[in-house]
Amino acid sequence: MSRAEMGTAGRGLAATILISDRSRALAVLFASFLSMVFRLGRHCSIVMATIALGVGANTAIFTIVYATQFAPLPFPEPRQLVSIWSIVNSHKDNPTPRDFLVWRDHVSSFEGLSAFASNGFDVGERGQTENIFGMRVV
Repeated sequence: MSRAEMGTAGRGLAATILISDRSRALAVLFASFLSMVFRLGRHCSIVMATIALGVGANTAIFTIVYATQFAPLPFPEPRQLVSIWSIVNSHKDNPTPRDFLVWRDHVSSFEGLSAFASNGFDVGERGQTENIFGMRVV
């Protein structure tokens, strides 16, 4: 074996030893981590439960926020939705029911028209009513 071949073989041996030393070190580190978990079992389980609850709460909150704020609208072409209103004395105003009926029956620029109004509704029995927010859609 020439000196160059021995140097190359030596480098491979050193790399193998280094890798096995690293894996041995990781095994020792993992074993010490496991022993610490078993020694501090109750404390560790409380910490892990707290982290799990935090992750679960975050997931629930972001799911609700995405569904209500960022998810696409459930229409075939949501970019074609528009909102129209009346202008009265230089101010935007909600159209009257009569305006809506005229637009719906006589304007052909839109594929369809729908109107909505948000109101509070009293729900319950006599003396024990509760005001509930709702919308009327036509």
